Amino acid sequence: MMPMDWRRMKEEGLVVDFEGAKPKAKPHIAEGWQCCIRARALYTEAEYEAIDLEVRKALLIAAESLCYYDNLRPAEPTTLEFSERLCLEFWSEELTRRIFDRAYILGGMLPLPREPLSEEEAAMVRRSISASTEFVALIQSYVFT
Repeated sequence: MMPMDWRRMKEEGLVVDFEGAKPKAKPHIAEGWQCCIRARALYTEAEYEAIDLEVRKALLIAAESLCYYDNLRPAEPTTLEFSERLCLEFWSEELTRRIFDRAYILGGMLPLPREPLSEEEAAMVRRSISASTEFVALIQSYVFT
């Protein structure tokens, strides 16, 4: 995999140098995986608001990990918009839309009842969880090269 070109994001002031950050990338992406694992466990407990928080947290952590790998950090506190922009900057719009559209599904469905969801609703919740997992895996594939 080729190194990423951060010039545009640096010029726009979205990322700044963070010397010595590279060793933080792998442990940080592991935290992202823990968010995905917690989201899946919360699904069995019908804790939908908590699932949405874990999904969103995984997206933020993954973006930060990618920055750390190249000795950078977000210039401001990490947001979902930053994470999405990062994905758009380095991967295709099609891939980015596929991930982030699915990741946002659950948040748009809240609040959900604690009773069993319809199969369609349940599938949509699982899609949000899988989207965060896909993003974490994408970043991990870079961080572990």
